[in-house]
Amino acid sequence: MAEALRPGRCRGKTRGLVELIREHGEAIEADFQRYYHLPLVSVGSPALTWRRFGVLVSHLPSDSWTVRALNDGSPLPHLEHRLLALAINQLMAGNWQRGGGKGRKPQPLRLPGDPTDDRTQRIGKARPIAEMRQILDNWGSTVKPKGGVNRVR
Repeated sequence: MAEALRPGRCRGKTRGLVELIREHGEAIEADFQRYYHLPLVSVGSPALTWRRFGVLVSHLPSDSWTVRALNDGSPLPHLEHRLLALAINQLMAGNWQRGGGKGRKPQPLRLPGDPTDDRTQRIGKARPIAEMRQILDNWGSTVKPKGGVNRVR
């Protein structure tokens, strides 16, 4: 389960759970109704102790609203999704090989949250706004077409 769902992420388990309810109460309430048929107002009562609440919250499914809220709105990918992507990748590679390697080599599917997913990494370095304005203002004078002759913009 995601580290953010661990109840002890703040000092004290109960304090961390209270903070989690403050930040994502609506998502937790929807999940508890959907998966456990328990109202969130019963937290802290003998029917739903803080310990049991922590256990249930930390074992919510990866597509629950709480997990989505903690992961910027996207669910964690299921094992089935990863296996399906692997099967599709193998089929694309096999079809490309059987076709004699003609055409572009197929790009493998990547899932969000995959450790090899480099789509979230930054390329280059951050630049100040003034420097970027200067680069963009001079852009037209430095861009050359394939023929090697400067175009006037």
